[in-house]
Amino acid sequence: AVPAAHGTRRVRFKLDENLDLGSVAVLAAAGHDVATVRAEGLDGRDDEVIYEVSLAEGRTLISLDKDFLDSVRFPAVRTPGLIVLRPPKPLVPLIRSLTRRLPALLTQHDPTGSLWVLSPGKFRIYRPESED
Repeated sequence: AVPAAHGTRRVRFKLDENLDLGSVAVLAAAGHDVATVRAEGLDGRDDEVIYEVSLAEGRTLISLDKDFLDSVRFPAVRTPGLIVLRPPKPLVPLIRSLTRRLPALLTQHDPTGSLWVLSPGKFRIYRPESED
């Protein structure tokens, strides 16, 4: 991640198909490079494909999919970062409110090689030492 002029790390994100264009706008407005699974025609593809494409593109993946919490299937240590948003319900306003918290968190933390889990009132970082 590269520090941006206003103190926030500039991150290259890949948004999974379960995030809307409003989330793209929030991150892009904060100066981040945002690509989406949907725009690349990858919607409906297996999680492994999304993970590998994000890895190959050097992008931090943001998803609502709990499968990405599985560190055996999806080791965060190999990635520019994995972020799983956990709203109480999968409603657009709740998802966007979590997305809006990311730019501020990026001023204090680097997602590289770690799994972030973000829910209302909670933020956890899992930073594995290695793939073992």
